Amino acid sequence: MGDIINPNDFRPAAPPKDAKSETADAKVQALGRQLLSSLYMLVRTVKIHEADNAIFNKPIEVFRETINALVAREGEVNLQGAEHTVYLNGKLLKIDISSLENVKYIMKEFQAHNLGGFGVDRPVTAEELRAFINVFAREGGTKVGEDGAIDGKVMSIRMAKYRKLQDFVERAKDESCADASGMDRRKYSLVAYARTVFFLKRFLDHLKGAGRPVHPAGAARLVHDLVDVCFDQRTNFLGLTSVKEAGDYNCYHAVNTALLNIVFGAELGLNKEQLSDLALTGLFHDLGRIRVPDQILMKPGPLTPGERVEVEKITLYTIKILFRVRTLDRSVIEQVTAVYEHRIDFIRSLRDRASYDERGRSPQKSAVSLFGRILAITHVFDALTSDRPWRAAYPAPKALEIMFGEMRQKFDPFLIRIFVKAMAFVPTKHLQGEGATISVA
Repeated sequence: MGDIINPNDFRPAAPPKDAKSETADAKVQALGRQLLSSLYMLVRTVKIHEADNAIFNKPIEVFRETINALVAREGEVNLQGAEHTVYLNGKLLKIDISSLENVKYIMKEFQAHNLGGFGVDRPVTAEELRAFINVFAREGGTKVGEDGAIDGKVMSIRMAKYRKLQDFVERAKDESCADASGMDRRKYSLVAYARTVFFLKRFLDHLKGAGRPVHPAGAARLVHDLVDVCFDQRTNFLGLTSVKEAGDYNCYHAVNTALLNIVFGAELGLNKEQLSDLALTGLFHDLGRIRVPDQILMKPGPLTPGERVEVEKITLYTIKILFRVRTLDRSVIEQVTAVYEHRIDFIRSLRDRASYDERGRSPQKSAVSLFGRILAITHVFDALTSDRPWRAAYPAPKALEIMFGEMRQKFDPFLIRIFVKAMAFVPTKHLQGEGATISVA
């Protein structure tokens, strides 16, 4: 067991901010989010209506007022982004989880037109904004020159070409992974882990009715960091899952499951967007544990039938919490589906048992979603390798032997083999159902 992590030990040093500065930053962030919201609505609408349609009058005016408010406050508006990462005047714009799909849509539209953003250094007019929005029109829109000219006319809105943006985004990501002392990415993997643990502790406390409110949107930024670190430091990153604190199983189990999801998903070839969604699924998959009394969860002996019923309600409690604290979107639907499905025995769930061939290969179609099948494996592996009141933690190879043996009906056999490869462990033997049923509650 490692030493208990204090997240404050790993926080990069930052110059103190006074209340006025923090208020100004919050105002710029709020205006930036309003800017993206207006831009999303305008880009979607111009696919249906001409930019000079009266339907644009009000949203164009809101867009203009937002841009000009930022120009008045900051002296410029320089919006740049790629995928789900957006920078406003060189600073990372903090995006709510509920707005991520809108941001991804905008960034895809920009990339489709070889654009990476736009810049403004003086107040803009409604006419200029209509010309700008028309770039994204259904029939190819207007032509944008390398210098930002639209249909040959130089506007106050400068257009950043997409290929020039990539270096900026990558530099910004690298800078976000280093503190003033030049923290390397290996050390930053521990920082990212500690921050996620710290966030989840505060979030769980808030759900229990203690501490300050914590918005779940903060988790999105944390898992984006974890995904980026995983791509560069997978071996070191995987080692973080051995960090446990027996007295705070709920928190460490959730974060470790999120990490395992990222490593496993990367091995399966998922892209960063999918890995972020998969990590959030792991982070939030067991929230319902806070609704079950500790005397049940921490009981060293066998559970009574009534106590077992309470433990089995964890999935239902988790789904209820997710619906209460998260805005319903595709990502949340995937999480809820995986939370429901991950406790289903995979082989027993197959609709056509005959399609399961003698080599143990799974059929082409399964009733259980990919995220559900992944979560079933990572959730159980971390549970088995953690100390519980009724047993000591199993070593990783032993845990995999159990998963291959008496628990194998619970998992997709194709995915469990890939998981072993991703974990860089090779089980030396398979258990043949010996002993009592293993509990991973």
